[in-house]
Amino acid sequence: MPEYDKHDERRKYKRHKVKEGVFATQVAGGWQLATVVDINLKGMGIKVLSTETLEGRYDFFDLFSCDENRILKHLPAVIVYNQKNSEPDTVQDQGISRCGVKFFELSSTMQQSLDYFITHHAENSSSRE
Repeated sequence: MPEYDKHDERRKYKRHKVKEGVFATQVAGGWQLATVVDINLKGMGIKVLSTETLEGRYDFFDLFSCDENRILKHLPAVIVYNQKNSEPDTVQDQGISRCGVKFFELSSTMQQSLDYFITHHAENSSSRE
């Protein structure tokens, strides 16, 4: 798997940096909590503490914001890449993986809810795709 380079952007749609305090959980996954780094209507970038390979895993994700107690439940998604932090800056960064998550088969209600969530929790989110 090629190394992740944030300057080598291959996404079709721009992702928006998420405000502090937005998290995701896998409904049936092997980890408890992930920090959402960026998001759009097609997917999100997350950071998670994990020792296992997550790429290719299909699951449902819940998104929530600590500051406004908003939650989106059971968003169907697949983890499309999993890049381990090879050079952690601090001890706390050891074991952290950056993962790319792609949403799929979102109902129109889920898309509207996700759009609202992004509008309120992402920076510069006037164009959310």
